Amino acid sequence: MTDERSNSGRTVKFTPFASSVDSPFWVRYCQAKLETIQLNEEPVDIVGSYGVDGAAGAQQVPRLQLQETSLQPDAILPNERVRIPIQLLGYNTIESFQKVNKNKILADGFRNKFMQGDVESLVSAMLLTYADLKNHRVLYWFGIPAMMPKTSSPICCVQQSLLSQAWMPSEVQGLAVRLQQLRKDEASKGQGGLIPFFVTTKGATVPLTASCLKDLNVEDVGNVEALDGVTFGFFDPTSSSLSTSQDQQPVGWPMRNLVAYLSVHLGLGGKQVNVLSYRPTNLRRFDVNNPNAELGDLNGGEGSIILKINVPFKQDYDWSGAAAAAAATDATTTATTTQPPEYKAVGWELNVRNKPGPRWVNLRPLLDSTHLAIQAADLNLKLMKWRMLPNLDVERLNSTKVLMIGAGTLGCNVARTL
Repeated sequence: MTDERSNSGRTVKFTPFASSVDSPFWVRYCQAKLETIQLNEEPVDIVGSYGVDGAAGAQQVPRLQLQETSLQPDAILPNERVRIPIQLLGYNTIESFQKVNKNKILADGFRNKFMQGDVESLVSAMLLTYADLKNHRVLYWFGIPAMMPKTSSPICCVQQSLLSQAWMPSEVQGLAVRLQQLRKDEASKGQGGLIPFFVTTKGATVPLTASCLKDLNVEDVGNVEALDGVTFGFFDPTSSSLSTSQDQQPVGWPMRNLVAYLSVHLGLGGKQVNVLSYRPTNLRRFDVNNPNAELGDLNGGEGSIILKINVPFKQDYDWSGAAAAAAATDATTTATTTQPPEYKAVGWELNVRNKPGPRWVNLRPLLDSTHLAIQAADLNLKLMKWRMLPNLDVERLNSTKVLMIGAGTLGCNVARTL
């Protein structure tokens, strides 16, 4: 067993998500707010997703995407994207949106499912909204929670290398084939989506569960040699860096909760484990009913990297002080405290000023009747120019004001012409 404090290494850098919401989602949400949600402020379950493309420079920032169908929690997702369950909290006034304790609701909403061992919660999100229906605007703020260890016990990496350098080509290709089979198994469940986490040896690969080590015949987590042959992997939405492999590359946000899960639920706190940031370059959407469907990348992604990290202890995630008090108590003495564990989560998205804060989305071009009328009039003028009068000064005609007195037969014809 290797204590993380004996060889701390360098603190791992994580790349947070940025949101990307399609306009039809907001239109559907505003309609639902008017017709079904109304004044109800209870949480609403929706679904989002993120893609995986490990090509160098493919996407500078990992994107959490919401589409028009995201309001349906059971929506079928493309099988090359990772499903993210999202809890939407819609407030009726901007004051209630501003006054809510956002750090507390982010931690509380995530902690309960995480402490129950729910693997799906490791990639989840929270969306706070205030819909200004009269002005066709929505104020929103995304939070993608990650369990936060104490500042004195960060997640540290003692070694990092490319997967292609650490494993033989046949081993890399074998992993890719097994992951493709896991994709097919997941797709057969009917909801689509890509499994976010997996556990692998060089001969077997299984999804991340509470019993995954037993499934791989690793019964004793204290056996350093046996544990060294196990790699905990995740599909990393971060694109590969163009820097050399010697430089420490940032990894995706999902790894933070993966490490917390290893510490809290698999009892690997204080040990060194291998974590694979898997970055395939060409994952294809496939037909579940076609057994010979091409699934894409078989080389494991040239940018995939393996990190040997020190897993924080379970008590390193407890900010209440109870864990420290218990550790300081003599081993023969039973520590008694009434203070419950306190877990913190981070992950609120940055706004356009690159600071934690909400964003506004303007839906007037899509919903406001006056704005739509102006757009229609502008379109008519442009069509007139393209089809009949190429030399027509559209800007001048658009800004011209005409006073019409009388709306009889002649007046209506003149108005129609204008």
